[in-house]
Amino acid sequence: MRSLALLLALPLSAQALPPTPEAAFFKGDARKVMVACADRALALKAKDSRLMAEYGRAFLAGGDRKRAEETFERAVALDRKDGETYRLVALAWLRNGFKAEALKVHQQMLEADPRADRPQKLAAIDLLEAGCLPEAEAMMAHVQQVAPKDTDNLKDFALAALRSGQGALGSRWAERAWEADPKGLPRDWHDCFDLALAARQARMDDLAARWFARTLAADPKEERMWNAVALAFADPVAQAGGAGAAR
Repeated sequence: MRSLALLLALPLSAQALPPTPEAAFFKGDARKVMVACADRALALKAKDSRLMAEYGRAFLAGGDRKRAEETFERAVALDRKDGETYRLVALAWLRNGFKAEALKVHQQMLEADPRADRPQKLAAIDLLEAGCLPEAEAMMAHVQQVAPKDTDNLKDFALAALRSGQGALGSRWAERAWEADPKGLPRDWHDCFDLALAARQARMDDLAARWFARTLAADPKEERMWNAVALAFADPVAQAGGAGAAR
């Protein structure tokens, strides 16, 4: 009995780990796979708040809400001021269809780490990808207040919108990125090109044309820029059947 009590007193990482599953295990029930892998991860390293939040996501997807909530609480307790930990907890709720719970955690994130614009931007993109457009824009409005001249935040959100098929939203936030800092986006051909390419891939020809023109204006003597634009038009032609497709 004494040896059993000593074993139970040890942290899980110090106890004997279960054997590593063989290939057949991963052909079985997905819920069992995700929970088993999250359990094993917890046994190996249970002191990283962000990883802990993601373990909880696996438990939630596996149908064990009680254990997921306990894991989320442990994650936040490890670092109560880390905005990214809160974002990952909110993402877990959002990915599993719990919008109200996600929004509650987003509010906690804003209160715990109000100046951390990066996790807020990522939270906005999470909301966008979940189809929560008003909430996504509200989060981005907060991001812009925190870092008004950080064009990367605005550009990244615009790109996410374009890639998600939200053309009008993407166009609007791309313009905000353009206007936020005259010495930022207007002078960075890479960022302008990213927006142009995303718009072209979304079949928004007018928007793409505007951003290709801005790309060229940013640094007209840059050889790599001209090459990037050329290939943006060349590769789709090649994929469609080569030179004959352009005729």
